[in-house]
Amino acid sequence: MLLSYAQNELCLLLFSLMVPIGVTALGMVSCIKGFFVAETSESDEASESEQAIGLWKKADSFSAIAIAFVAVGLVAAIFHVGASDRILYMFSGVTRSPLSNEIVVTGIAVAIALLYWIIAVVKHPGRGFHRLFGIVLIVLGLGAGGFTGAAYDIPTVLTWTEPYSVLGQVFLALLGGSALSAMILVFAGFGEDGFGAIPLVVLGVIGAIGTIAVVFAQGDMAALAISSAGVTLGERADDYRSLAIGATLLVAVGIALWIMGSLRSKKRSAVTVLGCVAVLVALVLVRIDFYGIFLPAGIM
Repeated sequence: MLLSYAQNELCLLLFSLMVPIGVTALGMVSCIKGFFVAETSESDEASESEQAIGLWKKADSFSAIAIAFVAVGLVAAIFHVGASDRILYMFSGVTRSPLSNEIVVTGIAVAIALLYWIIAVVKHPGRGFHRLFGIVLIVLGLGAGGFTGAAYDIPTVLTWTEPYSVLGQVFLALLGGSALSAMILVFAGFGEDGFGAIPLVVLGVIGAIGTIAVVFAQGDMAALAISSAGVTLGERADDYRSLAIGATLLVAVGIALWIMGSLRSKKRSAVTVLGCVAVLVALVLVRIDFYGIFLPAGIM
């Protein structure tokens, strides 16, 4: 039953999942390049510089995966809105409407992400550029997630009015962005030497703990919610718990493989990618659960 509710909101599901993850991942890749990969070395400047430039160029190319995430999410949002005049109308409520705030913050995040990626691919700038844009993009990615969650703070929807919607999206962006960026860096060849692998794992673990905690906290809240018509989630509560447990197991397995891949010297790439894919699939289940937990104050 939850799947049917999620299918009805498929465009919003893709948007709320892919844009924050894509922007955050792009920022994390940029930070890894800016903080963990040196451009030169006093002992072997030419060799180190050549290696770094090669890695950066590959990372810039494979960062197209993060841009693809953002693009798919953006297209899904446009399909949901349906008409361009509606988008313009949404901008009119900035500072007053959570939906307008979401559109503006997300728009800024997407624009800066595209600008950064184009400059990185064409110009291949130095570490300072990647440090600055990396931090900015991570903040914007997490911010886009938070403002997206705030847009679901609807008083008439009992199960979405708590801060869990905002926290869930921020942790989702942190976890998903860490996983996607780890995959991108492995594809680019960073995984062979483990550049920045541990910091990404740490951020991923923090995001995982927060995401799962919010899922179960929101589930407990939903179990107690009763609409003004005396309606409860009923059987859907059991479905919600099942998917929540499934997402938790996938995240646990994914994180374990991810950590294993970050510590091992052989077959690191395959293990890391497998773990990160498991994490991303788990986040799809998390968003399905979110939409399936819908319980309005009126008759369902």
